[in-house]
Amino acid sequence: MSRKRTTKKWRARLKKILLISVSLLVVFFVTLIITALIVPLPQRLEEKSSQVIEFADGTPAFVFISPDEKWRISVDLAQVDPAYIKALLRLEDKRFYGHLGVDPVAILRALVVNLKRGRVVSGASTITMQLARMLEPRPRTLRSKAIEAFRAFQLELHMSKQEILEAYLCCLPFGSNLEGIQAASLAYFGPSAGSLSAAEISTLLAVPQNGIILWAQANGDEDCNGVFDTVGTCPCGFEEHVYAAGPGRRARDVQCRILSGQPIPQGVCVRPS
Repeated sequence: MSRKRTTKKWRARLKKILLISVSLLVVFFVTLIITALIVPLPQRLEEKSSQVIEFADGTPAFVFISPDEKWRISVDLAQVDPAYIKALLRLEDKRFYGHLGVDPVAILRALVVNLKRGRVVSGASTITMQLARMLEPRPRTLRSKAIEAFRAFQLELHMSKQEILEAYLCCLPFGSNLEGIQAASLAYFGPSAGSLSAAEISTLLAVPQNGIILWAQANGDEDCNGVFDTVGTCPCGFEEHVYAAGPGRRARDVQCRILSGQPIPQGVCVRPS
């Protein structure tokens, strides 16, 4: 009899603990959703992009610097090469269309990898979290990660996946005051981002990650005098595309010049391809 009474008491306690835990979780998520809906979105989402003058066929002819002195051209997903989008998602966020800003699977994977290595070698930032960081740059701390996670959840509540991806592609840093896939494609290669080669896709994926600052010239005659990082294997599955020479060598794959961090001057004339 005493055993049965003890078992009943433990079951009652366990049910009570579970009920309290579930109630706290419900309160937490309801509070989180209400807060995410009430708190204003980052102001950078409202910043205007560069104005573009186009030829009759839609080819960019002249680009004006944005009010915040950035080369940033708005872009729709339909204007970006699908192969680039596929490679980007494969590299940065495989489950982009299946989470609400934070990917629990990626967090668990990063935790296991980092514990095995004994140091932080892998992050768990989704594309939405990266967008939150680009909109509101912060020091890389746990507190910042928590804020990015909240902002990512907030963005997911207010925006569609397409809108999030378009905002991400518009804000990607490509060195100096150059931002966004469309502006980078025009600056580096000449043509827009609608049709990209495997080598161009590799470059556009690598530059934001490695902070390479280069300015491609359609008809230049200067070789790179600096040393660039190796792009490595293209995530889209193509052959390796190496854009870097080792120390003391000159990269000759793309004719370019380094901007040394200086802002690109006002007004850039873009020759039609």
